[in-house]
Amino acid sequence: FVVLSPSMRQTRLLSTTLVVLACLAASSQAFWILMREGEARCFSTDVPKDTLIVGTFSCQDASHDLTGYVQEPVKSKNFGITIKVKDPLDRLIYNKNHEQDAKFAMTSHVGGQHQLCFQTNSSSWFNPATFRFNIEIKTGASGVDYEKVAKREHLDGISLQVKRMNDRLVDVQNEQNYQRFREVQFRDLSEDTNEKVVYFAIFQVVVVIGSAFWQIRHLRNFFRKKKLV
Repeated sequence: FVVLSPSMRQTRLLSTTLVVLACLAASSQAFWILMREGEARCFSTDVPKDTLIVGTFSCQDASHDLTGYVQEPVKSKNFGITIKVKDPLDRLIYNKNHEQDAKFAMTSHVGGQHQLCFQTNSSSWFNPATFRFNIEIKTGASGVDYEKVAKREHLDGISLQVKRMNDRLVDVQNEQNYQRFREVQFRDLSEDTNEKVVYFAIFQVVVVIGSAFWQIRHLRNFFRKKKLV
């Protein structure tokens, strides 16, 4: 067996920690829903600033068990998918039409909840199509196609793994900075709320004291008029 020195153990521990953090940085969401032609379906994803968002979607025929009736194949319908994405400031940052099976990508300019809305670019009053919409959303390094990167930059296996690890570590750093920013926002909100609660409590005390003083004065004047005091 091999005996590790304290410095070697620390180095190995640090490497293991970085690998774990890098693996945690990868983010991917995949799910499917039933969509009806002409209706919009929206989702949200929370990402830091300057984060890559990549989505892949496809439209498939919905089974009879899901819809309750038999309908025409979705590929026979002449419609595409319109994607609209809004940032946390409610600004439209992406608005494009795609085919029924496509891939899209964008980069967040501010951190926070981004709303992604999908809708067919056609509507049907009679017999609208109901189909299965498959969507996978990847953020950060998990959305990068490293095979294309390796071909474009002529990277070997080790260099590509180093680049992949570096990108994920950058994602970890961005996520940490974003969480610090949210923590500052939450702390400021908590302090502001606490300050308002204190002021409201002081106002209540003032109102109670003022009401008591007014009642005592009113009763005193009442008793004097009745010559009871």
